[in-house]
Amino acid sequence: MKLTNFKIATRLSIGFAAVLALMIAMSVAAYVRMSASSNDLDETIALSGRSKLADAWLAGTELNISRVIAIAKSHGDPAVVAYFEPMMKETSAQIGEIQKTLESEISSPSGKALLAEASDKRHVYNEARAKVLDLIRNGDKAAADIHFNQVMLPAVTAYLSTMKDLQKFESELSVSNLAGAQSAVANGQKVQMMLLFAGLAMGAWMAYVITRSITQPLNSALGVARGIANNDLSNVVHSDRKDELGDLLRELDRMRASLHQMVSQVRGSTESISTASAEIATGNQDLSARTE
Repeated sequence: MKLTNFKIATRLSIGFAAVLALMIAMSVAAYVRMSASSNDLDETIALSGRSKLADAWLAGTELNISRVIAIAKSHGDPAVVAYFEPMMKETSAQIGEIQKTLESEISSPSGKALLAEASDKRHVYNEARAKVLDLIRNGDKAAADIHFNQVMLPAVTAYLSTMKDLQKFESELSVSNLAGAQSAVANGQKVQMMLLFAGLAMGAWMAYVITRSITQPLNSALGVARGIANNDLSNVVHSDRKDELGDLLRELDRMRASLHQMVSQVRGSTESISTASAEIATGNQDLSARTE
């Protein structure tokens, strides 16, 4: 359907509606992108927090292992035991809280599997540590050394290995999510720029088309009016437009045709009057001659 078949008000409404629709689309896209970015940011903060908790768990475990080794190497020196045991209990309590927090926050199957393995290895290590400390308290230094070397140290190695795997997994997950969030933000910016350019292009095109659809018939109407003002009634106007400007052009053509007809009639009447005047003059001359 041609644009000229619409009224000017409808045409302008279509143009403004198209621009407003694009603005709404840009606003919706921006809102969706901002919501997604907010969710990505929350997820990144959560993953970063879990990564820090895994780091703290690993650091506390290594610290407690160093304390246990110090107690074992001192063969249960009362001063060493009195110094390190309260710290070990406090650190163990902190590790327990970290473990509970991670168990409630980790949801991926891989993360849950690593966390479960770390919990099992921690349990084995705690039992081996408790056994070594009990043997030291009972004065069985030889058995404590054997259990320390054959049971506890392998448990320590397995426990630390699993903890490092968990810490690495959470760290890589945090870095990967941050990279994904940055990529999503960059893509969102590209989409916004595309929508912006599309809006500018559509606005410019609509402005050109609507302006042209109005100015062209106005120029035609101006040409007809100038022709009439210059006594030129031969400029015929044809318009199949369905809008107000089409009506204006058709009415101007009707006015031109009416004026042309009226001028023709006046010209015909003038010629008749001239002929009659000539006949009267001839009659007067004949009468004058007969009178003489």
